[in-house]
Amino acid sequence: MRMVKRVSETFYDGGCYVLSDNMAEGSDSRSFGVVGPELLIGRVTSRLI
Repeated sequence: MRMVKRVSETFYDGGCYVLSDNMAEGSDSRSFGVVGPELLIGRVTSRLI
């Protein structure tokens, strides 16, 4: 499963604490913990609206 999340905090080991845009309904590091650097695929640089 791929997810797009906002990185809230980064740690010295490369792990990231990520947050969902929808705090009430989304899943994020509050439910599954810190995301390791090996699970990060890329970085969003722009978006189309």
